[in-house]
Amino acid sequence: MRMPAAACRVRRATALALICAAAPLRPCAAQTEAADALWAQEKFPEARAEYEKVLRQDPSNVRANYRVGILLSWDGQLDSALVMLRRARAGDRADADLELMEARVLAWAGRTTESVAHYDSILARDPARRDAFIGKATVLGWAGRYDEADAAYRGWLAHDPLDAEALAGRARLRAWKGDLAGARTLYADALERLPGNAAALAGLAQLDRWEGRERQALAHVDSALRADPNDRDALQMRREIRAALRPQVNLQLGWGEDSDDNQAYWQTLTASDRLGDAFTLTGAVGLFQASDPLDDGDRTSGELGLAWNHGNVGLNAGAGVRTLSGTAGADRSVATLRGTVSWRAAPTLGLGLGVARTPFDETARLIGSGLDVTTAEGNVDLKARPDLDLGLGLGAAWLSDGNTRRSVAVAASWSFARYFFAGPAYRYVRYDEGGNGYFAPRPYQLLDLRLGGARRWGAWGARLAGGFGSQRIGDGDAQDAWHAEVRVTRSFRVLDELALWANVTNAASASTTGAFRYTSAGLSARIGL
Repeated sequence: MRMPAAACRVRRATALALICAAAPLRPCAAQTEAADALWAQEKFPEARAEYEKVLRQDPSNVRANYRVGILLSWDGQLDSALVMLRRARAGDRADADLELMEARVLAWAGRTTESVAHYDSILARDPARRDAFIGKATVLGWAGRYDEADAAYRGWLAHDPLDAEALAGRARLRAWKGDLAGARTLYADALERLPGNAAALAGLAQLDRWEGRERQALAHVDSALRADPNDRDALQMRREIRAALRPQVNLQLGWGEDSDDNQAYWQTLTASDRLGDAFTLTGAVGLFQASDPLDDGDRTSGELGLAWNHGNVGLNAGAGVRTLSGTAGADRSVATLRGTVSWRAAPTLGLGLGVARTPFDETARLIGSGLDVTTAEGNVDLKARPDLDLGLGLGAAWLSDGNTRRSVAVAASWSFARYFFAGPAYRYVRYDEGGNGYFAPRPYQLLDLRLGGARRWGAWGARLAGGFGSQRIGDGDAQDAWHAEVRVTRSFRVLDELALWANVTNAASASTTGAFRYTSAGLSARIGL
């Protein structure tokens, strides 16, 4: 279980700022005095402009290269930052602080092996250097190399058994591995050695959040802030917990169209509120409008749901009603039911099972068909390595016209170079009989290679993904299959988010009619009340 991205960014920025503030350098030359004065006043854009003037006169100036490199890294320009830091090191190979900063920026860039090599180089010269031990452990933890990171923390604890950051770091590694019980034990041990330690209390708060105990998490984070009122991680966590405890509203607007001229627009409004630590109550209303060259159809829906989460077990159930009307058949109202159960059987293994009963109403013709469908699905997810996730899904569906569907999905996803992922996926779907108004292959198979990347820039985020492979319908010839999708998000305050998304594919299974191409796009908004 990895640390949430927001908390990870805060921790990295804090660590970098501390290194920057602490790192001693040679006395500055006279021409850097104006830049240094602006730096001391934290007027960083103005300081950068002055340091760049210095570099135009003296490209080898150590301090100017170093500090411009730091400012570039803060702006996310990591490659440019590394160029400046290496110029600084070329002017002073003996300064371990310069190498320490290069090691950290390499870690930010996802170049873990190079980063660790620099930390090892520093430790070879100074075996009792704390910031190199802690930096190495932190970088290895970010990369998912948990055992090596733990060894680095233990290496420093051999020098200082009461180091609060190292004690909390070992517990944090256990949590990232998914061993929440082990992490809780280590945090408790840290608090026994260092009563009231803010890092350990904040760590316990994060464990409480992951286990769904938000109010207990808030109590722990408040204790952490009483111990250290300026702890940035704890302050951010308190804002996030308070936002999570507030009621939320989600609005989704979507559009879809396939090459058979089936078109649909949908709008869904969902509200949720916490009932104590374990329960969440949700209510949803929606409108779905569909059309094809011959028919039109509308669906209105409403549902109440209740979710319960405790430790590694979660239950979710909902009941509602859909009202269907259209030109292809008689109007009717149908009750809907759904339920899911999830279980984290081990830190790296999750299991899930879900059942549902709904109308089969994804196109204008199907809205008027009078068909209902009962589905059952199971899934298994396994983290085989910190950078490798495996998934298996099995499904079955029973239609009210007597037809039956069975499906299998298998996928692997490899994360690499910090922002990217790739892996193969296979899907098999088979109906017992041909469908009347819906795509019912006997069978359908899809094999493709998926790849993509995701990144955040402050309040903005983007995800781009796609894939290419082969599909086969029944006994027909193999055909090319491809898909592409993009999602852009903008965050506001702590919880609020606006997202735009779009995707296009020629996979026959994406459309209820098995059309040659299916395109969809939408807008979603999440607001904390």
